[in-house]
Amino acid sequence: MKGWYGNRQAHSLASKGIKTKMVARGYDYTVDKIEKGDYRISIYQDDSDMSPREWDNLGHMVTFHGRYTLGDEQPNESPEEWMEELNEMYGDKVEILPLYLYDHSGITMNTTGYSHLGMHGYFDSGQVGWIYITHDEIKKEYGKVTTETITKARKVLESEVETYDDFISGNVYGVLVEKQKHCDSCEHDEWDVIESVGGFYGNWRDKDAGLIDHIPEEVEGMFKELAGW
Repeated sequence: MKGWYGNRQAHSLASKGIKTKMVARGYDYTVDKIEKGDYRISIYQDDSDMSPREWDNLGHMVTFHGRYTLGDEQPNESPEEWMEELNEMYGDKVEILPLYLYDHSGITMNTTGYSHLGMHGYFDSGQVGWIYITHDEIKKEYGKVTTETITKARKVLESEVETYDDFISGNVYGVLVEKQKHCDSCEHDEWDVIESVGGFYGNWRDKDAGLIDHIPEEVEGMFKELAGW
């Protein structure tokens, strides 16, 4: 990867910052739905403003970008100065992973880079920061610092980046289950909400995504058909 992403031209929506998924308000957020008999299930993109970085995370996500507001901290000093300070404070008693940002019709983040995308990855991506955890924090979390607990902590950092990537790239979903009823007074059919829940990160079709746990028993078959199970 060449350079720091903040040194290059950002996406046209960058001036608004990254607080939620990059979809304009007022759009239809429905991504898939199924209707059978008196029931309808809709899957929608969740437009929640809460970043997963507001959760109780293990890692510290530090980013440097001229326009996007990403992660937990955006230091005023240069990346090189920040890294020098981190080394002075913790030396080798810290586990740290790089953060790369790819900006092409939306943004996405990972810890490994985007060289697999060829020229697009070369021109539209670059390092944007780091995520780290100190050995003292590993000891507090796992009781001691060993090769095993360091590996566990690094996997948690990777998982936190994956969840944050889902957030900034719009891969956050909700499910709405409705039942149709006939209104005798107005002679129209109406839809009553019987279940509505959001905040599911990643591919909603995955069996481990958790949506099925919120589907009423009478329409589980419909949901499984929608998900392609």
